[in-house]
Amino acid sequence: MRVLRASRLSISGTASTTKLPPSRRRGEVNKWQADYLMQTRDGRRIWVSDISYPWFGADGAIIGSIGSLRDITDRVEAEARARAEAESLLRQTLEKQQRVLGPEHPDTFVTITVLAAVCEAQDRPWDSEMMLMQLWKLQKRVLDRTTSKRWLRLATLVPCSVGRDVMRRPSKCATSI
Repeated sequence: MRVLRASRLSISGTASTTKLPPSRRRGEVNKWQADYLMQTRDGRRIWVSDISYPWFGADGAIIGSIGSLRDITDRVEAEARARAEAESLLRQTLEKQQRVLGPEHPDTFVTITVLAAVCEAQDRPWDSEMMLMQLWKLQKRVLDRTTSKRWLRLATLVPCSVGRDVMRRPSKCATSI
């Protein structure tokens, strides 16, 4: 873990309480914790974790905050690499499932759904939408093939009495159509 020292790092920008959420400015937040992307004076971008507490004066009014900033750039970059690797493995799994099980297998549908969720979580809605469109087309193809068989099965079900939601086979009903 690296400790930031403003004198060594020279973070650009100024602290301003007007940029803080109103609840934090009023001192209603006991502990504040957030991660920020900051730019150093030499142009590098770093991620920092801010943990701070309100500092109250003798009259109870907030006069500032006491806290620390910690450089978490390595952690954020490692998480990004892990997400990219997980997505790559998921795509490989999808390709193998489509080859072995077929593109219309339920497990393939699940993998496509998970991959779409991963893309959405990584702020890539266009990739997510493409995956969900692919899934929709595959599901539609499956439904189109099985719909005629399902309609035949559903056609053999008739209501046995008025006002009841129970469906029975015609052979078991007193009146059949």
